[in-house]
Amino acid sequence: SNLNSSYQICPTYPQLLLLPGNLSDDELIGAAYQRSIGRLPTLVWMHPHTKVPLCRASQPKAGISGSSIEFDKKLCLSIKASCPTNQPLRIADARPKMNANANAMQGKGFESVSFLGGSSVVAIVFMDIENIHVMRSSLYKLRENLSALNSPGSDPSSVS
Repeated sequence: SNLNSSYQICPTYPQLLLLPGNLSDDELIGAAYQRSIGRLPTLVWMHPHTKVPLCRASQPKAGISGSSIEFDKKLCLSIKASCPTNQPLRIADARPKMNANANAMQGKGFESVSFLGGSSVVAIVFMDIENIHVMRSSLYKLRENLSALNSPGSDPSSVS
C-alpha cells in the first residue's frame, strides 16, 4: 500500500507498506489510529516455505477493556486469514505483562485474546524485556565497541 507515501500514517515506517489486500484504505487508516504512533501491523518478513507472515506493530490503544479497536481487530484477523496454516495468530509483546497492564490504565495496552476470537484464533506471549530503550542503547554500545576492534591499528585493550 502507498498510504504512507508521505509518512502521514506513520513517520517511523517506510513509504510502502505490505498489508492485506482485502481491507479498504479507510479501514487501514482506522487501524493505524488505533495503534501508538500509527504503527499498524505490517508485513516485514514471510517464511519462504510455510508463507507464514512476520508483522511488526506498536501497542494498540485498547485501554483496559481491549475492545474498542474494531479496525485493528479487522486487520489482525485479516493477517491471520492470510496464513496458510491453521494455527492461531501468534503475537509476541516485547514488554513484561505488568508493563502492558500499566499501559492499559493509560489507554494503551495489548491485544485481547478474547476480543480477537479466543485462544483458537490468537495467542499472545510476553517476552519480558524490561526496557527496550535500554536494550537499544546496549546494542549500540556493543556495535560501537566491535567496530572499534575491527578498525586498523586498534588496541583491543583500549576498548571500554
